[in-house]
This record gives sequence, structure tokens and C-alpha cells, in this order.
Amino acid sequence: LPGRIIYSYGLLGKYPVMSPDEKQFAFLGPDGIHVVDIEGMNDRLLIGCGLNSSMGENCFNRGNEPKPQWSKDGKKLVYHKCNASSLNCSDIREYDIYIYDLKTDQEQLIIHGGLNPSWNYFKD
Repeated sequence: LPGRIIYSYGLLGKYPVMSPDEKQFAFLGPDGIHVVDIEGMNDRLLIGCGLNSSMGENCFNRGNEPKPQWSKDGKKLVYHKCNASSLNCSDIREYDIYIYDLKTDQEQLIIHGGLNPSWNYFKD
């Protein structure tokens, strides 16, 4: 891209998504959802998900992995995670939707039973 710097982060993760101000990105790491500066500095684990079983599975990789999405103002992330006690989430009712407020560092349960949430960018 013209005028852009290319960075090699060396971070393990997937589903990266750029913040609206293009100063940070969020991604799903092996231990939870992270936010990191665009230069690859200040990697913060926002939503960790500890091991829930003897098989080493956690609530982010037991079926449908979350793809975090930024709010329009860049102050929050929305995502889902599996909250079933079984090893796999096989039904939409076993997932819950959350919003994480980056200003207060608080996770809030929005709804039980849901997958792949996103923001309505057409609404102010």
C-alpha cells in the first residue's frame, strides 16, 4: 500500500481486525482476545479464557471461534464465546454474546445463545 509501513509482528493469532482510528488491532490469540498497537507494541490480553477441561480446550476454540469486531467509535469490542461445560459447543444456545469496554476494562454479557455478532454501522 502506498505510504504504508509493513510490520512483521511475530504474534500468534488469527482474525485480526483494525480499529476505526487504525492505531490498534484486535485478534484471537491462543489464550484469548488481544489488542495491540499497530506497531506491534503493548500487546494486551483483554479477554482471557482459561482451560476448562483436561483435554486442554478453552472457550474460544470449542467449535466456532470468535472474530472480534470494533464498535464504530473504537471503544468496544463485540464477540461470542462458548460457555458449555462439554468439550465442544455444538449448538448456538451454548454460545453467549459479549461486549468488552476498553475504557473500563469490563466484559458484559449481552445475550445468551448467539454467534458471530457485529455492530450496526448504519445506526448512530
